[in-house]
Amino acid sequence: MRSQAQLRSDLAHIWGIALRAVDPAAAVRRCVKKQGNELWIAGRGFDLSRVRHIWVIGAGKAAAPMGQALERILGEQLSGGVLVTRYGYGLPLRTLQLIEASHPLPDRNSVAAAEHIARLAETRISSRDLVLCLLSGGGSAL
Repeated sequence: MRSQAQLRSDLAHIWGIALRAVDPAAAVRRCVKKQGNELWIAGRGFDLSRVRHIWVIGAGKAAAPMGQALERILGEQLSGGVLVTRYGYGLPLRTLQLIEASHPLPDRNSVAAAEHIARLAETRISSRDLVLCLLSGGGSAL
């Protein structure tokens, strides 16, 4: 029979594996790969030499870490974008704008974020651009 210390160690190990498995940034890194001028998303390739700009829009409690992961993957090729997340869930982003808003009930910042995303789509995004959408839990309220 395993001792309590061994069981606690096993539990901590299992807990760590579970947390890494659901880490939003890690999930993006597993699904999105860049190889030269090819961007691969869940096995589908996009020729970036045919893309004018790459934009990101999104919402959810995991929007910030997912956005950070995309910023690292795309680097200078990322043109910009807007993400909205719950108050207190923000993280520093270099290229993407992050707006914090209320969850589970929308507030003024939620409306402002939606308007900002709509304005981006109407004024900056063209048919030659690639738009990546990041959605996670809480996105519908945010």
